[in-house]
Amino acid sequence: MAIVSGVLIAILGVIAVIGYIYEFSQMVYKERAYHLNETAAQITETVDVALDEQWALLQIMSIRYQSFDSLTTEECVSKITVMQEKLHREGLVFGIVDEYGNVFTSNSDEMLFTLGGLKLSKVKEKTLEILKPVVDSNVEYMTFIMKNETPVSLGDGRVITHTAVFWEMDYYKSIFHTDAYGEENKIFIRGNDGKNIYVESEKYKFINSFDYMDIYPNVTRVNGDTIQQIEDNIINDKSSVTAIRVNGDESTYFITVQPMRNNNWDLVMVVPEEFVSAETIDFASAIVDTAAFIALLICIGILFLAIYIVKSKHQNLLLKQEREYSEALSISAEEAKNANMAKTKFLSHMSHDIRTPINGIIGMIGKAEKNIDSPDILRDCHKKIRMAAEHLLGLINDILDITKLETGLNEEKDEPFPMSCMLDTCCSIIRGQLEGKDVELKTDFTNIQHDGVIGNKLHIRQILLNILSNAVKYTDNGYIYFKCDEISFEEDKATYRIEITDTGIGMHKNYLEHIFEPFSKDEIEDRKHRLGTGLGMSIVKNNIDKLGGEITVDSTLGLGSTFVVTLTLKTTTLEVVCDTVKERVKPAEDVSGMKVLLVEDNELNIEVALMLLEDAGVSAEVAKNGEEAVEKFLASKTGDYDLILMDIMMPVMNGYEATIKIRESDHPASKTIPIIAQTANAFQEDIKKVKEVGMNAHISKPIDEVNLLRVLSQFKK
Repeated sequence: MAIVSGVLIAILGVIAVIGYIYEFSQMVYKERAYHLNETAAQITETVDVALDEQWALLQIMSIRYQSFDSLTTEECVSKITVMQEKLHREGLVFGIVDEYGNVFTSNSDEMLFTLGGLKLSKVKEKTLEILKPVVDSNVEYMTFIMKNETPVSLGDGRVITHTAVFWEMDYYKSIFHTDAYGEENKIFIRGNDGKNIYVESEKYKFINSFDYMDIYPNVTRVNGDTIQQIEDNIINDKSSVTAIRVNGDESTYFITVQPMRNNNWDLVMVVPEEFVSAETIDFASAIVDTAAFIALLICIGILFLAIYIVKSKHQNLLLKQEREYSEALSISAEEAKNANMAKTKFLSHMSHDIRTPINGIIGMIGKAEKNIDSPDILRDCHKKIRMAAEHLLGLINDILDITKLETGLNEEKDEPFPMSCMLDTCCSIIRGQLEGKDVELKTDFTNIQHDGVIGNKLHIRQILLNILSNAVKYTDNGYIYFKCDEISFEEDKATYRIEITDTGIGMHKNYLEHIFEPFSKDEIEDRKHRLGTGLGMSIVKNNIDKLGGEITVDSTLGLGSTFVVTLTLKTTTLEVVCDTVKERVKPAEDVSGMKVLLVEDNELNIEVALMLLEDAGVSAEVAKNGEEAVEKFLASKTGDYDLILMDIMMPVMNGYEATIKIRESDHPASKTIPIIAQTANAFQEDIKKVKEVGMNAHISKPIDEVNLLRVLSQFKK
């Protein structure tokens, strides 16, 4: 009987293990497919952003051409050549197209450009194609063609009807490529006709045509989306991931298809299975859980076999040990689950919050582009972009606080600030999001008696921006009413009632019971076309609870919504300054005439730093890594450099190593020349290490002009 029981238990254990192995293999596939899809989505987004930039450039050029009506064709070409040269973009060519399809370009190599076989009559308002436009050349160009709103009649009788930008595909090949899977992943761009218009490599010939009905007879699906699902997803602009095996080839290939916003193209990425990484936190946890589960099954099987076969006298002791082990395992698993959920929730909230100021920045950039000739509007846009960027920088600094991230906390110390300034900052960011919408932002902050308060400014601003951003998103016309009243004051505390009303699409009454739940959405028809994570109101409620406040919401479907937030804050009689809108002026100290060695490997950072230094009258020489900086310093004479601005994270040799070599060298100025760290490494341990290796001061990125010039003035002889 004991042997029969043991055999039955062993059989059941084997069945359970086989079933779990199958489930585990599915989990492995889903995890790999998820990360493959995310990588392809990032590439697609990068490509779309690059294409959007070219459309924006084309729009600006088209506007500029309206002033060319009195020029000859030759003079127009001269003008666009100057515009092209100012951009310093290799492989980029500007062009204008007349009514007969003749192309005139800024190309300095005197290559003759055409429309590469594209008929002008087939060109839409905006057309994007990969063409071979140069006569007697097979070089492919990403070609952007835009029809001018108003044809431009030149002085020599020629009529310009279209504006064009040609950019060699070598530039876009670097954007299409990713090193996420070594050199084994390959990118294909699929056109509207189902054929590949861009092929990164001929390595995977079975995908040369991405018509699944063509390749279906030659492949076997291993996992993921079926052939029909992929076809349907392509039609509906959805992503797909599948794993296939090509007949005659034992290898399994992962294929992901991502729709692109521009031109209705699709991006296809092919990766052999062995190069698809699944090393994530969830995957690692799953491996641990699986190993623990299988080990537990084995232990239980051995335990029962021992009990029934040997009938050990220590039965009670073994059962007790098993129970304690199970309890410890359960506690450990629960703790790991809670820690992972805390991190996931924190990062989800931050992703939502970061997008709000980015929307404001993008809106203000669009406004600036439309008003390029208005200095007042440009200055206003720049000020508001800076305000939104500073709010974004505050969020990023909070994310990068390692201690808070590991504990799942996002707390900030209470600080004094002016309530009116914080409200104005929210208005400035939201106005950026309203650009191009027929919606008016109305405000009333007149009933505030105690402006200086003490509280968590970041959390309060997050609350208001989340509510206001939702109002912008779901309001197409009418107004958004933003009001703040001080409704009571007692001793050193004031209570503020903040009301935000919109004339948007409103919400169902039954949804209001779930509005503050994470990932909840009111699935009305109009809302299905508006992007959102369903986290905004959950973030609002959590922050209000932390601050001890209250929130109510009332909404009528089709008429709009009203949110009322009540907060009680300590007041202060100390003077508080609105630091987000104060004028940024250079310090009184004169730093002109200083000679600086700028050590920096990032081209954009070099350009920004040189601009700030040259504007202040400082001459600068550039070294692009630590080794080059050491060589230039050792070859210099005393007095050639007054100061060294040193980046930390650089190739070849980092800033720490370079500083140590300079300080240990025999150069006469090795011990005395000031070395200032200028780096994005901004933790306290980074500042401490800067001093330990012999640097004199620390400036954190992004570069603040006022702070940079102030530090330089301290070391001017």
